[in-house]
Amino acid sequence: MSSPDDSLARNKATILETGTHGRVVVLTATSKVMDEIEEQPRDRLTRIMQLWCIGKPLTEKMFNGNEGRSKGRKRLLMAFKAWKVRLYGCVGTLGGIKTFVIVSVDPAKKQEKADKNALKNAKIRIDDIDWD
Repeated sequence: MSSPDDSLARNKATILETGTHGRVVVLTATSKVMDEIEEQPRDRLTRIMQLWCIGKPLTEKMFNGNEGRSKGRKRLLMAFKAWKVRLYGCVGTLGGIKTFVIVSVDPAKKQEKADKNALKNAKIRIDDIDWD
């Protein structure tokens, strides 16, 4: 089993939130887009991630547990949601810890349905994660 630090370095990821139930990390390349999110949705997303990390149930307005599957490894794409902002990623084990890895951000989703290109890119990125 690899250490948590090794797993994060291997995937070029940074911890955003941690708790008794797991943690949320973001890929370094994606973190720059997260900086562009307006303060109100960013604060709401932070609170939602904190709830996920301590194992609290999330509503459909906070979290979509099924945004489809990746083609290669058939990983399930999920999303944290606040207003019209989406943080796409998936759950797995990194360094022996249950981890939600954010691979893509849609900072200003314009419609109710997810952007097909954003979903396609996120599904490609989740297949590139080096899980334990």
